[in-house]
Amino acid sequence: MADEATSAAKGGKKVRVLVAHEEHLPNHVITLSASDAAAAVKAGWADDDAAAVAYAEANEPQPTAE
Repeated sequence: MADEATSAAKGGKKVRVLVAHEEHLPNHVITLSASDAAAAVKAGWADDDAAAVAYAEANEPQPTAE
């Protein structure tokens, strides 16, 4: 997957992580490129619905960028 900081700078898409995947935990919100976000949703480990992203951002502690 593309680097999150690069994806955000290029206007990437925010997704809510549904299950642990690589270094991401459930309910983390990450930014991916549009194609990576679509692949993550299709694979079933992320949700790109705006309400799901907003819920996770409002109710779950998010990781800080390193």
